[in-house]
Amino acid sequence: MYSKDYLIRLIEQFFHAIAAIIYKIEQRDFAVAQAEIEAAYKRFYGLPAALVHKMTLESVIQFVVDRQESAGQERLRMLAEILAADGELQALRGNEAAASRRSRRALELFHYLDPACDSEQSGTTRRLILNTAGRAAKAEIAPEILKWLNQLEQQDADKNGR
Repeated sequence: MYSKDYLIRLIEQFFHAIAAIIYKIEQRDFAVAQAEIEAAYKRFYGLPAALVHKMTLESVIQFVVDRQESAGQERLRMLAEILAADGELQALRGNEAAASRRSRRALELFHYLDPACDSEQSGTTRRLILNTAGRAAKAEIAPEILKWLNQLEQQDADKNGR
């Protein structure tokens, strides 16, 4: 069991890392963004990016949850955000196949964390999920995840009075 202080520090470190990655992507400094993404996989999960990309969804979930115990859910959410940023970077670099794979995996993790689409997500997380869905090849997304994405979009439309 991790202490509350440790978890807070971990989350703060993660948000600093993801902010740096997003900043580098926005600045179109793709080489540095890629290096920071690879460092994030290693730092937060102890695995090289290539291995994370080759693991099955079930293996990733088991690895993160088994290793992190009580922090597993939050660390899965963090991994989904890294994968989403990685997908965005790959799309901007013109590597559509890699962008689609990373984006699909991010969606799978977001769906795993909230399959009923009933948790209160921040607007930023919802935008990230929907933007990530745009990068994933629709033919490769499982039907239950497509249904889940439609629920998110409908909830947003209902909130905005559309």
